[in-house]
Amino acid sequence: MKGIPNIGERRSASPEEELAYLREEVARREKELVGKKETLEPQAVAEAVVSEYAKVLPSAVLSSEHEIPASEAEAIILDLTPEPHDAQMKALAGIIQKKGVRNALSVAERMHSPHLFDDFHRFVVEYLKAGLPAPGLREQEPLFRPLHMTLFEVSLPEATKEEAEKELKKLIAGMEQFFSGMLSVAGSGRERGNYFTLELANANGSDEVIFYVSVPTSKRELFVKQIHSLFHNAKVREAKDDYNIFNDTGAAAGSVARSAKNPIFPLKGYDEFEVDPLNVILHSFGKIDRDGEGAAIQFVLHPPRHPYNERYEEAMLKIQRGVPVRRAIDISFSFFGTLLREVREALSGEEEKRRKRQKEDGEPQKINELAVEVIKKKVGSRVLEVNLRLAASAADRSSAEEILSDMEAAFNQFDDPTGNQLRFTRLQGGALGAFLRAFSLRLFDERILVPLTIKEVTTMAHFPSTRLKSAPALRRAKAGVSPAPAGLPVEGVLLGVNRVRGSEVKIYMAPED
Repeated sequence: MKGIPNIGERRSASPEEELAYLREEVARREKELVGKKETLEPQAVAEAVVSEYAKVLPSAVLSSEHEIPASEAEAIILDLTPEPHDAQMKALAGIIQKKGVRNALSVAERMHSPHLFDDFHRFVVEYLKAGLPAPGLREQEPLFRPLHMTLFEVSLPEATKEEAEKELKKLIAGMEQFFSGMLSVAGSGRERGNYFTLELANANGSDEVIFYVSVPTSKRELFVKQIHSLFHNAKVREAKDDYNIFNDTGAAAGSVARSAKNPIFPLKGYDEFEVDPLNVILHSFGKIDRDGEGAAIQFVLHPPRHPYNERYEEAMLKIQRGVPVRRAIDISFSFFGTLLREVREALSGEEEKRRKRQKEDGEPQKINELAVEVIKKKVGSRVLEVNLRLAASAADRSSAEEILSDMEAAFNQFDDPTGNQLRFTRLQGGALGAFLRAFSLRLFDERILVPLTIKEVTTMAHFPSTRLKSAPALRRAKAGVSPAPAGLPVEGVLLGVNRVRGSEVKIYMAPED
């Protein structure tokens, strides 16, 4: 059987035309075989065409704007670690090209394997970053935003004992500035609604706990600049090979956090701790086995869409005027909810009657000073909308839930007796499946949002100041990085990528070397 004729003259303008050409070639071959002694099944003809086509250089058939350079293809392959279910991944990749990303994710979800779904999410993100076609995925789609995010691994060098206390204060201050600066991820216009995540994870197959930050791909440079301006010795690496906590044949468990009381009341802040509260959280990962178990804490941080601070301050002023706490903190952030409350108050006239009665009786106004002081702590820092998810996986459900219980217990230290507490809700059945999907995709879910201040988030989620001997190994920056020297080869065998402060330089070994 002869090779594909005139292939160099085709120069397909797009992958769609390329596929059309291959179909034409298969049909032509089948027509040639009609009436000849040589007979082949249609499947065999197609396989022969594809086999020959695989030997043709991309530059011979694709226009320059659609061709992936060999160096870039090598980089994509090197970034992704092979998995035992790669055959299924290839099948799902085929569904992307034929039926689109939405359908491929639906198929992956129906396989009921959190491990596979998590890996497929990693693949889809890199697939889209490579600029490959994704039919049906429009900017208006809910999936568009989570599939266009970039994950970074962040590590800091270990502080000495003498530097520990000073370093913790610097870290806390730096993290507050970081969260404040990252509020601009929301953007405007089509970018409005962006969010970012901070995650602490011990992946299945790893004995290290690693800090990850995921940001919209369009905000990568903003994130890198923020980190390096506040933590000059931080090591930031793009983690294209996303972590996976799931046991491929085991079970998973998950829970989401909610406020035990009205979110106007705060949690305990870092200035109320004598020891870094992160120590307890890291200890909660201590019983996780390297192989077959994994766990993660995921903060999904969304810039505020409502005037939380202003409404909380209004409630505090009402309490200072003598309004009962329960009525003052009955806050609605919807227009109709606010209007309904105001109409109800106006019709009842209870507040005016109470003031008149107090004035006539000469009674002093009863002000709940404790509530005022507690709420004052909440309005002292800007509020974010937060999803807090805990996920764990092990060989069986009871083991996964035991890991989850340890992580949930680590958050008890943030309970404020006069303020608020976090309560975790365990997910079961279909709700657990939806939770695991949202966890892997890093979706923001407004149904489970908790309004937390930057101070509260910083208290729970900040880089560590010292190494804990009794906790799992926390990945540290062991060496600094330097920019690549000038004059390096620009083609040849790709050895790696030098990444320094947001800039990337590909390192090649020239043929003569």
